[in-house]
Parts: sequence; structure tokens; C-alpha cells
Amino acid sequence: MALHRQDVLEGAAHLLRSSGPAAVTVAAATAGAGLTAGAFYKQFVSKDALLSEASNWAVDRSREDFDRLLKNTPEQNSTRDTLITAYLSDAHVDDLGSGCVISTLASDVTRDPESPMGDAVSVAITELVRLLTSADGDRERALTDAATIVGAVVIARAARGSDASDEILRAARHALVPDQAVGDGENKAMRTQGASERG
Repeated sequence: MALHRQDVLEGAAHLLRSSGPAAVTVAAATAGAGLTAGAFYKQFVSKDALLSEASNWAVDRSREDFDRLLKNTPEQNSTRDTLITAYLSDAHVDDLGSGCVISTLASDVTRDPESPMGDAVSVAITELVRLLTSADGDRERALTDAATIVGAVVIARAARGSDASDEILRAARHALVPDQAVGDGENKAMRTQGASERG
């Protein structure tokens, strides 16, 4: 049953980020996990409980992804530049279902202060700022970096399919890490590496 629970959380977290909380129905959450509706309610007391756990599950996976990214980063590259470059990559923009919960769920939490996903988004913001601050201890710059990269990803996603989407990402990368502005080839490499790591 523990395996089924993890399957439900993984599926719900992906659906939550890619399509929003309204798409996370009991039927959708159990479809890929081999659970009945009755078995679902033995695992989760309500849909809100599922949304809360799934969003926290997503934050944990993002933390693991960041840790793996930094572990594989050459020593000459800074933590800050590596995080910013990865966050502003085409791979991250294209993959809503596995991306950061801040850029996918913040608007839902803004509209609903009582959202069951609020705690997860708050934790994700704190974690992102902490990681960016750890590079040089400059918290004010880290806050600016976080606001810039999240905003750029949200706008780039909204403008997908237009030249503006790529221009926004390039502008943000150039503003924050001008010496490491990533080209399309490097972004494709990131996407390939991420897919192979997830197996």
C-alpha cells in the first residue's frame, strides 16, 4: 500500500503542476496507481490533504534535483550561476509537471490564501532563497535573483510559441549571469541530462 501511496503522490504532484489543482480529481489521482476510490480515502482523508501532501512531495523532489545538479557542477562554476542557469533553461520552462512549485502554483496560492498548497510554496520560496544566498551570503541579491527567475519563467511560459518567450529567458540570463548566458544547445543538453537522471 505504501507503494500505491507514493504512486498517487507522484501522479498528483505532476498533474498539480502541469494542469492545476482543479485537475487533481480522485479518479485522476488513482488512475495510474491501481487504487479504488475507497482505497484512496483510506490513504488521504480529503482532496485537500492530497493537494497538501502532493505539493510537499514536489518540493522534496525539487530539492533533490537541485542537490544533484550542484553535486555535478564543476568547481569553477558558482552555486548561484548554476541554479539560475538551470532555472532559466528551456528544459525547466517546457516541463511544468516536474518543475518548481513556485512558478507553477504561486498564482493558485495567491488567489486562495487558505490553499492547501500554501505551506509547500512558502517552503519552496525559502529553500530557493537559501540556496541562492549560500553562494556568497548576499541575501538581498538572492531575493532579487529569486524574484527575477521565477517571474521570467512564468512570463516565458505564458508566451510559449512566440519569440518573446525566448527573448525573456535570454534577457533574464544576461542580466543575472552575463558570462554564462545559455544557448539553445546547452539547454537541450540539460534536458537530455535531466531525463537520463530521472531514468
